Amino acid sequence: MTAAFSNGQPAEDLHHIFFGRGRRKISDDHNLVIPLTVEEHQKAHGPKAREHAEKYCEYMGIDFDKTLLAINSLTNPLKKRDAKKYLNGLTIKMAVKLKSLELDSKYNT
Repeated sequence: MTAAFSNGQPAEDLHHIFFGRGRRKISDDHNLVIPLTVEEHQKAHGPKAREHAEKYCEYMGIDFDKTLLAINSLTNPLKKRDAKKYLNGLTIKMAVKLKSLELDSKYNT
């Protein structure tokens, strides 16, 4: 079982770092998720949601503002190609990071 992001406890949920207004599907498509406990997940959707998302992005090694801009640019025909290119690059990076979290928790328990 994968360890939760901040406390190393067994993760019970996958949190979509970007959510709302169609962003959840984009998070799914590009592995923009992070393992959390139920308690952490509830906090991530609370009043400090953006603060949590920025922290998760920093931990995962991605630029929050650039990623949010790319997600929002997917609806702009003039910016869509560059946005997709950026997000496709993140897909691989996030898959590798999530796999390393899974392996870390597997061998450190």
